[in-house]
Amino acid sequence: MTKEAFMVRYDVSERRVDSWLKKDWIRGARLLEDKSWYIPESAVPPYAARNVKCAQGVGMYASLLSGCAKGLDVFPALYGMHKDRFDFYMEQLIKLEFIAERKIEGVCYYMPLPKCAEYHALPVREAHKFLQNALETLVEAGAKGVISAILDAS
Repeated sequence: MTKEAFMVRYDVSERRVDSWLKKDWIRGARLLEDKSWYIPESAVPPYAARNVKCAQGVGMYASLLSGCAKGLDVFPALYGMHKDRFDFYMEQLIKLEFIAERKIEGVCYYMPLPKCAEYHALPVREAHKFLQNALETLVEAGAKGVISAILDAS
């Protein structure tokens, strides 16, 4: 689609879209020879309201989930983090069944699952507690798996 079509579809100003394009925040977009922009039909706006101050922990997971729950794009460059670190966060959210990964036109998007909507509907404090409990359960399960493997190997 054109830049103009993207602006209309998502009700976003040209100035904002230009800023995102300049930062390479509309993934898959590319400047054509005639100086117009090609934006994939599957492209969605980036989660520009993200909380980059949450460098780690529950806050980072919460920010990523908020973007996914709103149907916006989240990706490593948006948070200024290395792809491996970003992938770790997303893998945990996938394991917890908050999100699912979907590749469209070579771009990996994260789609919210029902648990993500449940999380997003909660007041902030309760949402953080809900997420914290889910993460602790995941860590406990991983620890039990390691201990079992060690005991089985003995």
